[in-house]
Amino acid sequence: MRSNTDHKTIAVNNPGGQPRQFCVQIQVGNQNLWKRSAVFLNQKSAEQCSLDLQTQGKVTRVVHYRLPTAA
Repeated sequence: MRSNTDHKTIAVNNPGGQPRQFCVQIQVGNQNLWKRSAVFLNQKSAEQCSLDLQTQGKVTRVVHYRLPTAA
C-alpha cells in the first residue's frame, strides 16, 4: 500500500481564470501508460479516489487541468 506521501498531482499549465478538473489515472502494467479512471471538479474528491484505488494495489496519479472556456 502506498502512503499519502506517494500521491502525485500533476498540473497541466493553462492561463488562469479557467475552470478546473481533476482526472484520476491508473498506470497500465509496468509501462509509462496511463488510463483515466475518474474525473472530478474538486481536488479533494480526486485525491480520495486516488488513495482508495491505491489501497486496492493500483498505481495512480491525479492530473489537474484548467479547461478552456468558450470564446
